[in-house]
Amino acid sequence: MKLVSDTIGRKDNPTEKDIRNAITYPDGEEGFCSEDIVRLQIGQNNYLVIWIGNKKTGHRLELIQKGNKAIECVSMFDSETAIHLMTSYLNGNIAWVKEYQWKKPIILEFLDNLERLRETRT
Repeated sequence: MKLVSDTIGRKDNPTEKDIRNAITYPDGEEGFCSEDIVRLQIGQNNYLVIWIGNKKTGHRLELIQKGNKAIECVSMFDSETAIHLMTSYLNGNIAWVKEYQWKKPIILEFLDNLERLRETRT
């Protein structure tokens, strides 16, 4: 298991404390990046991604399995919920996935539409 982020770098065998440090930013901390990505990898092609948002909008979650099957959670989450979900994922619990609504990320929808358009022209 690996935790990767611009904030804390790369951690092999991460702990809940590592996850908390990557997701939670103290008020006014220098270098805060509201679009930092925190990725918890089970393997090369399976991981949970938290897109760090600001306090008003919250964080976005994306779940990638087998490298190209991505789903994005419709809900936005506060830091504590994001930490809880990522820690659950770290511990092998993904039952929470069923509790939320998911959609295909916009970039993948765009690429699918481009492919369909290309196919209709040939």
